[in-house]
Amino acid sequence: MNNLKKIRRRANLTLEKLGEMVGANKSQIHRLEIGKTKLHAIWLEKLSKALNVSQGEILGDHIPVKAVRVRGYVQAGNWSEANELPEDD
Repeated sequence: MNNLKKIRRRANLTLEKLGEMVGANKSQIHRLEIGKTKLHAIWLEKLSKALNVSQGEILGDHIPVKAVRVRGYVQAGNWSEANELPEDD
């Protein structure tokens, strides 16, 4: 769950008013508050500006993180020599 509803209420804004500020309707804002619609980067940017808070404050403890498994590595060093094409005679 995110902190959007708490922050909106703290700012004394209705669903309708916040929706007007970010170009959405009240049902869209409600779905964002309850997690039915994901808070993508575009929403976070608009909402954080309208509410004058950081994106992290809206997300609270629910910061989405994706784990990526490392399957290999790349050797450090001068690898450009391997990409040189032979000169034509």
